Amino acid sequence: MSIADIQKKVKAQEMQNIPGAYDNTPKQTMLNAKDVQEANPDKRVRWLNLRNPDKMSSRLAEGYTRMPKEEGGRSLGDEMALFAIPRSAYDRRVAYQNAENDRRTTAHNKEWERIADGVAKELRDKHGISVDPERLRKE
Repeated sequence: MSIADIQKKVKAQEMQNIPGAYDNTPKQTMLNAKDVQEANPDKRVRWLNLRNPDKMSSRLAEGYTRMPKEEGGRSLGDEMALFAIPRSAYDRRVAYQNAENDRRTTAHNKEWERIADGVAKELRDKHGISVDPERLRKE
């Protein structure tokens, strides 16, 4: 056995046994679907876990369909597969989520304005005190 053969054998053992060694199949490489996304700009591509029936049913209800192999669809064993939804449907859903988030983050301000108006009305009607609702909102 030559020195070169021994070096190859040691290198192969290091690649398998030493912590911090190079991964043979890093997740970011296995799950990288940029090539499929770039080939289908009119679709939103994502991986789905086929073993999670709850997530699968919710994604199918949203409109995701399994990508055919002709369009670049692929799978990882029997667990993960590429699914896609039309970009317009995805953009609509994201816009709805953003609007709902904005509504939720400003709801307390609208509620506070409604309370201030109610207090000003109560003071005016029952006690004859005129208070500007804007003043109540600021304090």
